Amino acid sequence: MMGAKDVTRQSLAWYTGWLSVRFHPRWSWQSDFGNRIFMQPWAQHQMFFRTHFRYHTTRYNTDFAVGFSVFGSSPNNPRAAHKLIVPELRPHLEAILRNEFSSFSLEHRFRAEARFFHNTDTLRTTLTGGFAFSNFRFRYRLMANIPIWKISEHRSLNGKIGNEIFINAGRDIVINIFDHNRIMASLAFQVNKWMIWEAGYIYWYQLNENGTYFSRNIVSVTTHFIFNVRRCKSASSP
Repeated sequence: MMGAKDVTRQSLAWYTGWLSVRFHPRWSWQSDFGNRIFMQPWAQHQMFFRTHFRYHTTRYNTDFAVGFSVFGSSPNNPRAAHKLIVPELRPHLEAILRNEFSSFSLEHRFRAEARFFHNTDTLRTTLTGGFAFSNFRFRYRLMANIPIWKISEHRSLNGKIGNEIFINAGRDIVINIFDHNRIMASLAFQVNKWMIWEAGYIYWYQLNENGTYFSRNIVSVTTHFIFNVRRCKSASSP
C-alpha cells in the first residue's frame, strides 16, 4: 500500500495557443505553444513549442502526423533553490482514428516520441554541452466529443471527456515503465469559423523513477485558431 508520504500534490495552470492551417484537402500544418505554471507557490514549470504536418485519409477517417517539440522544463519542485530550465527535444509520430456516432464522436490518438534532454552537471544547476537520448514514450489518448449546443454553422458548444496513458521504454527505464495518466474534461466554445475557446480540468497521476508519485490538479485554458488557406484562395478568386 502506498503511503501518503510518497505522494506530492500540486496545483498548476496551463495556458496554450493552438494553430491549424489547412492548405490541401489532405494536408495541414498544426502547432501549439504554451506555458505551464505552479500555483502554490507561483513558479514556472514548463514552456513548449510543438509543430507537425498532418495527413488526412477519408477512407478510414484517420490522420497521420510527423512532428517535433521543444520543451524548457524547470524543477518539479516549485520551491527548489536552483531553478535551472532544462531544454528537451522531442520528435514524434502520431496516428488519430475517429469513430462517429449519432450523439457523440470518439477519437483514438496514438503518439510515439523520443526524448532528448540537454546535459547538466550532477546537481542539475548548470547546463553542459550537448543533448543525450533519454527514452522513448508511447501515448494513447481516448477522447469523447459531445455536442451540447449548436447555435449556427460556425458557433457551437461541445463537451470533451478523455483519458491518456503514457508508457516509457528504454534501457534505463526500470521502475517507471508506467509514466503517468491524465484524466481530462473541458468545454469548447466555437466563436466563429476561425476561433475556438476551450477551458477544462486535468488530473495528472505520475510514477517517478525513484518510486514516488505526483498527484496534480490542473486548470487548462486553450485558444484554437483555425485557417483554411484553400477556402480563402477560392473566395478571393475572380
